[in-house]
Amino acid sequence: ERERPEKKVAFKKIFGPDVMDVTIDGKKMLYPITAFSQVNLSMLEIFIHTAFQILELKNTDTLIDLYCGYGLFGLSGAEHCARVLGIDYAGEAIQSAEKIAAHLYPGKPIRFIRGDITPELLRSRLPMPSPDDKIILDPPRSGCFPGIIETLASRKAGRILHIFCGTDTMKKELSIWQSNGWTVEKIVPIDLFPGSINLETLALLKR
Repeated sequence: ERERPEKKVAFKKIFGPDVMDVTIDGKKMLYPITAFSQVNLSMLEIFIHTAFQILELKNTDTLIDLYCGYGLFGLSGAEHCARVLGIDYAGEAIQSAEKIAAHLYPGKPIRFIRGDITPELLRSRLPMPSPDDKIILDPPRSGCFPGIIETLASRKAGRILHIFCGTDTMKKELSIWQSNGWTVEKIVPIDLFPGSINLETLALLKR
């Protein structure tokens, strides 16, 4: 992922399905083959359950899922909260998230927005801050776009879960949270990539 080119790479599918699927707690989600998804399916439910245990999601909460992809976290947590808002730049993934939400949770206030996650987008598209907000921030390995952490830190959210795909950006980004008034309450490492140097790390932040 560190070597991903800046320009979009053209490709052609010559064989195989148009969509793939993952099942979490008995709920099947279909997503396009071009969308990002965790590959270690044997650990995926543990990963998601751990995230929600740390967040302490309640039925009055609004779950804000940033870098949501096809809605893996948002849709997995939808039955445990009042409403869900997901944002991601990948259009095909967002379309899949909308279809899954309509199928699994018809009538529930679940919304997905396509757009590059920037401070400007967050200020214009996120709802008014509330202590009932629970935020999951799961950026790519390269980390957050400049200003994202500062913008989220200015909101009065109940809890924020920052998920790191590796340890490269942890020191820098956690220090930004701390300098903006947030405390690292808990860190939970999960080995989603056995045999590699990579480690998924969940960091809970509170004011």
